[in-house]
Amino acid sequence: MRVTALLSGESEPEPLGTAVRRIDVPVLLIASSAGDERTLDGIFRDRIGPEASLWYVADAGHTRALAVHPDEYERRVVGLLSAAVGG
Repeated sequence: MRVTALLSGESEPEPLGTAVRRIDVPVLLIASSAGDERTLDGIFRDRIGPEASLWYVADAGHTRALAVHPDEYERRVVGLLSAAVGG
C-alpha cells in the first residue's frame, strides 16, 4: 500500500482493521477455510459489533459460497437486506 501511495501521489488508505470500527449498518461476513479468513473475519465481526454476523463456509473456497450453497447464500443475503431496509 505504501508503494502504491508513493507512486500514485494518493495517501495510503486507512487499515481495514481500523476502518471496520466505523461500520454501523448490517454486515454479513462470509469466510471460507482458506488461509486466515475465519480468524480475520471473526476479528472484523467483533470490531463492527452487533450489526455484523459471520457465516463460516468450510467447504467452499474463497468467494465460492454462492456456487456451493446457493439456497443458503440467498437466504442469508436476502435476510440481511430485508432486515436492513425494514422489511
